[in-house]
Amino acid sequence: YCDLASLGCISRYSAGSVYHYPSYHQQHTPAQVERFQKDLKRYLTRKIGFEAVMRIRCTKGLSIHTFHGNFFVRSTDLLSLPNVNPDAGFAVQMSIEENLDDMQVVSFQAALLYTSSKGERRIRVHTLCLPVVSSLSDIFAGADVQAITGLLACMAVDRSVTASLSDARDAMTNAVIDSLSSYRHSVLTIQQPGLLAPACLRLFPLYILALLKQRAFRTGTSTRLDDRVFAMYQLKYQPLAYSVLMIHPALYRVDDLTDEGALNINERT
Repeated sequence: YCDLASLGCISRYSAGSVYHYPSYHQQHTPAQVERFQKDLKRYLTRKIGFEAVMRIRCTKGLSIHTFHGNFFVRSTDLLSLPNVNPDAGFAVQMSIEENLDDMQVVSFQAALLYTSSKGERRIRVHTLCLPVVSSLSDIFAGADVQAITGLLACMAVDRSVTASLSDARDAMTNAVIDSLSSYRHSVLTIQQPGLLAPACLRLFPLYILALLKQRAFRTGTSTRLDDRVFAMYQLKYQPLAYSVLMIHPALYRVDDLTDEGALNINERT
């Protein structure tokens, strides 16, 4: 037996994924058995592509800083993916290399070339154009709090491996402090007491607090190494929608539910 920290590199460079079922037993852990059945069914029935390569391009003046996910890097902008599926996610950090004052928009493009399960060679291209602004208030107004949280989670996983867990926790906390402090001192014209945040970043402190309590980064609670490593792998390769639910589950009101659309089972609603 090898721990997940040793086995994880296999999926890391083969565009695969890791599954973990602690204390699995056919009779004593029915919840784990059910999860294994669902995972196996999803694995066998989901769409898949083979022999894929993905190239990411951006406007001149920008450059790709870091990739996050499971892949093998062929060159500065080309990723090799032995297989690609809907349950894989990728994150990219960009850096500004030149002055963008003369530009009104910048463009990003991701092109994926793969072989379908029917043997057809296909290409899928996604292109995104974003406006270039000079006002800090416009930047805050267009911030995507879930994308920011997902990217910070990937960066924190790398920081935990290269430095320490405490450094990763401090970096996430400082990201919230720095962003809200910048908003308070550079954007607000009237200084008011209390915690002030733009509308799109109001959940930012909540998401980071939830990340700090995640198995991947929590301290003060006994956490097995395999459980911590598995949580880190999930944050690195899952699509953003899955990672957000893992960080902060969706909440629903139950005090105002009605019988509309309810299922009748054995004459009971």
